[in-house]
Amino acid sequence: MACLFGTLVLDVGVLAVCALAAVYVYFKVSFSYWKKRNVPYAKPTFPFGNFGDKLLLRATLGHVFENIYKELDGEKYGGTYALTKPGFIFRDPDIIKNILVKDFSSFHDRGLFVDEELEPLTGHLFRLPGKRWRNLRVKLSPTFTSGKMKMMFQTLVDCGLELGSIPDKSAINEEIIEIKDILARYSTDIISSCAFGIQCNCLKNPDAEFLQWGRKIFKPSLRTSIILFIVTTIPALLSVLKLSTLDPSI
Repeated sequence: MACLFGTLVLDVGVLAVCALAAVYVYFKVSFSYWKKRNVPYAKPTFPFGNFGDKLLLRATLGHVFENIYKELDGEKYGGTYALTKPGFIFRDPDIIKNILVKDFSSFHDRGLFVDEELEPLTGHLFRLPGKRWRNLRVKLSPTFTSGKMKMMFQTLVDCGLELGSIPDKSAINEEIIEIKDILARYSTDIISSCAFGIQCNCLKNPDAEFLQWGRKIFKPSLRTSIILFIVTTIPALLSVLKLSTLDPSI
């Protein structure tokens, strides 16, 4: 019995070592993708590539890309890794201009997860691919004609005057203010008025219901961070597992 148990432990140990070796080789080969192609790249860290700080909630995505951008200083472009999935960043203004204008027909897709049945809020211009993006853009373009922009302008002025009164009161009382929160309330008032015809008064009422739901969309959490990482690396997995990046109530 003791001999059988010892053999079993040995077999499990060998399998574990083989599995770890396989994982090591897989990541080693995957992390050599850009090196093999003689493309400059930001040095990845096992196992999250260049996005570990985002997944572990140590930095926002914007700061992660800022650090990558700085690491690639002096280069016109560079490679990244989200887990083992290679990505590409352009730094040169002329290349970026060509991508956004001259060669846009080859770069219109963002490569982001879109499943409007599972998560309706993914069906917006920043995510939709190709033809669906163009169809939505055609529908939205009439919203921003010069005439309609003039109609919206007075709303911006009214909200702006209300915005100016908030720091004035805080300055008189020598209070510390949270600029991000104030600007979020200002933006919500404008969007709710212009897009939905609803006067939320978020600047006057920081606890307005419309604003609370907006905050929930952007509230960071470990669950959201993990799912967003899956979105970047294995987007098809979300549809298979029926995972949503947002709380269904939102």
